[in-house]
Amino acid sequence: MLKLVLLGVSYASAQVTIPGVVYSPQHSSSYPLLSTDRVNAKKIATDINSDLKTIAPYYQLVRTMASTYRGVAITPIAATHNLLLYLGIPNTNDYQAQVDAAMEAVRDYPSTIGAIIMGSDDVGEITTPELINRIHDIRQRITQETTSDIRIGTAQRLEDWLNPELAANMTALGNAVDIVGVNYFPYLEPTFDIANPLDLIDVHWPLLQSRYPSTKLTIMETGFPTKLGPEYKVTANASLANAMHYYNAFKLSNYSPIGFYYTFFDSQTKDPNGDIGAFGLYTANGKTKGILPAWDTFQNESGVFSNTIPGACYSPFHLDSYPMNGVAHGSLSAGMDTDFKIMKQYVGAVRTYYSNYMGVDVTPIAAANNVPLFLGVFMTNENWYNTQFNAAVNAAVNYPTTVKAILIGNENVMPYGPYSASYINNQISTLRTSIATKSNGKVSVAIGTVQRISEWLNPSIRSDMLALAANSDIIGVNIYPFFDNSYQGSNPLVLLNALWNQMLAIYPASKLRLTETGFSTGGSPPPMAPRVIPSLTNAMQYYTALMNWQPSRGGGEVF
Repeated sequence: MLKLVLLGVSYASAQVTIPGVVYSPQHSSSYPLLSTDRVNAKKIATDINSDLKTIAPYYQLVRTMASTYRGVAITPIAATHNLLLYLGIPNTNDYQAQVDAAMEAVRDYPSTIGAIIMGSDDVGEITTPELINRIHDIRQRITQETTSDIRIGTAQRLEDWLNPELAANMTALGNAVDIVGVNYFPYLEPTFDIANPLDLIDVHWPLLQSRYPSTKLTIMETGFPTKLGPEYKVTANASLANAMHYYNAFKLSNYSPIGFYYTFFDSQTKDPNGDIGAFGLYTANGKTKGILPAWDTFQNESGVFSNTIPGACYSPFHLDSYPMNGVAHGSLSAGMDTDFKIMKQYVGAVRTYYSNYMGVDVTPIAAANNVPLFLGVFMTNENWYNTQFNAAVNAAVNYPTTVKAILIGNENVMPYGPYSASYINNQISTLRTSIATKSNGKVSVAIGTVQRISEWLNPSIRSDMLALAANSDIIGVNIYPFFDNSYQGSNPLVLLNALWNQMLAIYPASKLRLTETGFSTGGSPPPMAPRVIPSLTNAMQYYTALMNWQPSRGGGEVF
C-alpha cells in the first residue's frame, strides 16, 4: 500500500503546540508591578481576558503563577475561554489571599482547574517541611469544603530535585504531591548544544525517574530566550532562530505531553522581578514572534486548532542496508537511525509495520531519537512471528514512554486478508496479557489493529468487526481518497471526511486513528480511478489539506 508522502514542510505547518504554556498578566505595561502603583482592577481583568483570548486558539492548558493578580481572580476569566488551569499559589506576602482565591476557584469552577501548584523555584526561600504543611493544609481544605478531587503539585528547579544534600527533604516533598513539577532550562548549562537541544534533558530525566514516580513527573517550565541582557554570559546564543529550534525540538519530543513552555508573553523590561531575558512566544506588547503557527493560516469556524498530530508510516525497505534480496550494504541499524533523525524534524509520531526488521528492533532507535512510536506487529504463520511478538512485548516493557500504541496486523482481516477477526482479537488479548505478565502489571500500553475502511464498514462482517473494535484500544483505519474516481483536487478532504464520519457513526471517536492515507507523486492513475492523476503537485496539495484536517470528532495521530 502507498505510504504517506513526507514533504518538506516547516514545523509550524504541523499545527502542534506544546500541550501547556505558562502565563502571567504582568507583561502588560499597565500592570501595577510595584506596591505603590495604582491598581485598576477593571483594567487588569480586561487585559487578562484579552490575553487568554489570544492564548486559547493555541493552548487549552495554561499554568499560572498565581490565583489572583492584585485582587483579580484569573479562574472565572479562564472559564469563559474553556481553558484548563494549573493554578499557582506563590510564596508571596499575599499568600492567604492566593489560597482563598484558589479555594474559591475549586468550589465554583472545578472543571476549569486541572491542578493546584504550590510554589515555584522557592526551595530555599521556604523550608521543605513548611511547604509540605501547606500542601497538606490545602488538600485538607479541598476535601472538607468541596467535592472535587484536584491534583496538587509543586514546581521546583531540576537541580533541587536532584541535589543529594536535599535528597531526604525532596523525597518527602515528592511523596506529598501528585505532581512533581520540574523547572529546567538546558541553555543555562555550559555543555548545552543547540544542535542537540534535548540531550541534557535526556541525561537528567532518567535520574529524576530513579528518585520520583514517572507518573508524577511533569516539566513545569522550559524554554529558550530570544534575547538576553549583555550581563548574562551563557554558552548558548540567545536568538529567535535558536528559540524556534528549541521549541520545535521539544514540541516533537516524548517530553512534550508532560511539558509547559515558558512563557507566552515576554515580561516587562522594567519588572524588578522579571525574567533575565525575552522568553515569550509573544512580545510583552502582544506581538507574535513567529514561533507559533500563524493563526490566520489555520483558523477555522470552530476557533480552535485541529486535534490531530502529524505522523508518518515508516519502513526501512528503501535502504541499501536492508537485505531485500539477500544482499545489503552497510549497517541496517545505522540506516534506520539516520531515517529517524530525518523524520523527527517533521512529524510527531511514526508508525511501523514490523517491530523487528531482520533482527533489528525498531523501538530502541525511535527512543534514542525521542520519536513516539505506533509499533506494528507483522502477522504471519511462519516461525519468525514469535520474534515480532516478543519484540513488541520487550518494547512496551522497556520503552513505555516511546511506545504509544502497538498495532497487530495491517489490512489482513477476512475476506480481504487471511485472518479472521476473532484470530486477530485473540492476538491482541495475548499480547496485552504478555505485557502485563512481563512488567508485573506495571506497564499498560494501547493495543489495536489496522484495517482498511472497506472492512471496518462492511455490513456482512459488522458483528465480527465490532467485537474486534471492542477489544482494541486503537481502531486503525486506512483511507485513500486517491483510489476513488470521485476524488476532487479542488476539495481534497471531501471523501476523507465522508468516510471518517461513517466510521464515527459505528465506532468510538476516542479509539479511531487515521493510520494510513496518502497520494502518489508519480506513475499511472489507479485503474479504478483513472481521473486521479499522480504527481508531486497533487500529492503536495493533498498533504497540505491533510495538515489542516479538522475532523468533526476524534483525530489524534494521523499517518
